[in-house]
Amino acid sequence: MINDVVIEGIVVREPWKFMEDLFFRLAVFRDTDLPAKPLDTERDAADYVNVRICGGASGLITMRRGMRLRIHGFFQSRDFKESLAEIVEKAKKRSSVEIGGECQRFKARPDFHRPQLHRNCRPPSDCARQKR
Repeated sequence: MINDVVIEGIVVREPWKFMEDLFFRLAVFRDTDLPAKPLDTERDAADYVNVRICGGASGLITMRRGMRLRIHGFFQSRDFKESLAEIVEKAKKRSSVEIGGECQRFKARPDFHRPQLHRNCRPPSDCARQKR
C-alpha cells in the first residue's frame, strides 16, 4: 500500500512543540479541478491539516505564521480513548451552550462501565480487541 503525500499550504498558527516533535497547522486550498468547498460567493474555504515533524523541536527548523510550505511525508493517525464525560466537558468549555437538560435525568447503573469512544479504529473488531 502506498502512503506518500505531498501537500502545499499556508501555516495558519504559530508552531508548537511536544516532546521532541514540532507541530503546525496548514490551510490547504484545493486545486481548481477538485470539488469546491465554498466559503462565500467569491472565495473557497481551506482544508486544515496538522503536520508533525519528528525530531523538529530541536530548533533546527524555524517557521512562522503565514509561510507557504510544501510538505512531503506520509499520513499517520493517533489512537486515543476519551470517555463520553470528557467529551461533554470539553464541549462545555468550548461553547457557551448549556449541555444537559433532558440528559441530566438519566442515571448510570453502578454495574455499567463508563462508555469509551474509540477514535481512529478501523473495523469494529479492532475496537473490541482494544477494550480487553
